[in-house]
Amino acid sequence: MLARRRFLRLTGLAASSAVSRTTFADTYPSRPLRWIVPFPAGGSTDLIARLLGEWLAARLGQPVIIENADAGLKAFSREEIVIMPYWNGRTHVLQSQGVPVDIEYVPGTMLVAPAFPVLKGGKFVELTNRFCNLTMAGEYQIEMTRRFFYPPTNRKVKLPPELAKYDFPADKEKNVVQIDYEKMNTHKSQYLDRWNKEVLGA
Repeated sequence: MLARRRFLRLTGLAASSAVSRTTFADTYPSRPLRWIVPFPAGGSTDLIARLLGEWLAARLGQPVIIENADAGLKAFSREEIVIMPYWNGRTHVLQSQGVPVDIEYVPGTMLVAPAFPVLKGGKFVELTNRFCNLTMAGEYQIEMTRRFFYPPTNRKVKLPPELAKYDFPADKEKNVVQIDYEKMNTHKSQYLDRWNKEVLGA
């Protein structure tokens, strides 16, 4: 999903953008670049961003400064960001602070969330089943929504009226693209080779 500011002077932005490309094409970038990663430092997304940042810095001749999730919150508050992929929960935090942002599920949206991989043949089958049953239980899901403002993962869970605004809008399901994990896993070696060659230049 995308977090979007409610009031945008799109005409002015488009005009200034066009002027910038014409006037400064030969000198861009003329200053360090800021890359806001909407995830905490230390995770896989942060690591990939830092690797790509080094790659970009070497080719553009300017430092690439990586800023993480909290910096994203501040940048939205300072009106430095117009639109970006962002977490539901953090967007609701911004709304509660009076920042004029909306959540948009545009066509082609991919819903990606942290997950717990469970391997076949593990030693702790009973504990794994108990863990899954606990986290998918209605009471747990509702409490997670209450604390972190995310919609329930279990589609059978019905949020109470005071939390209904955090639920995933049913009329936006048509805009969501299903991720084919089976296909991804089948071709992961080819995808990794392409990533290394085309992105990292390895």
